[in-house]
Amino acid sequence: MDFLMFAGAFGHDARTSSLILSTPGVRFILAMGWSHIPNMPDPADREFAYNCLRRFFEDESSAEPAHLSEIIDGAGGTPEDLAHLIILSIEAMVPPPGSTDVHFTHAILDFIVRIDPTLEATTVRRAPLGTVALTLVFRNIVKALTRVACALGESTVPYVGDLRWGCQALEDGLLRALITCARGPSAYGIVGYFKMFVDILIPQQLVYGKALASMRPSLDDVASYL
Repeated sequence: MDFLMFAGAFGHDARTSSLILSTPGVRFILAMGWSHIPNMPDPADREFAYNCLRRFFEDESSAEPAHLSEIIDGAGGTPEDLAHLIILSIEAMVPPPGSTDVHFTHAILDFIVRIDPTLEATTVRRAPLGTVALTLVFRNIVKALTRVACALGESTVPYVGDLRWGCQALEDGLLRALITCARGPSAYGIVGYFKMFVDILIPQQLVYGKALASMRPSLDDVASYL
């Protein structure tokens, strides 16, 4: 674990990180350290350790056959061992109320997709799932990811998708302001901002019940503008 945290501390230094990642055997040691993280009793220590570890999984080379083989060996020796460790880690990092730390979960999901590209959401599935992917499904990764999604959806932290501020903005007339500006004499200059709200920010809010509840009266408010 000390080595994991020491090596992870160099993640921001591209030259040193590249040297570490290209050294044979490093990922075996990292995976061995990884296997101990879910059992760490202190959530803050677990979070710190996972954030050290995720720097290595964010590197695309981690899914290359030789490196992946080292990770599997360090995780226990079989793809099933790796899948089990991934599930344990996602469950260990379910964010508590008020937390938004899903960086490791994001990194590990990217890693899984690199292992088995058929899991890519935009891929038309023609090939069967690989061994790790099948084991993840068998071990109920869906349940683990659903717990993460529920925890984030219940969070009261303002910057979880800017939920609180988004709801407040809708209640304070955000839609009316957008439409008014879009129809004004300076509309051409703000079209990019308008599209950002309409195409990106607002749709992201609408997966939350609170945002939908704020949207309904806001739509009634601007009905005469439409």
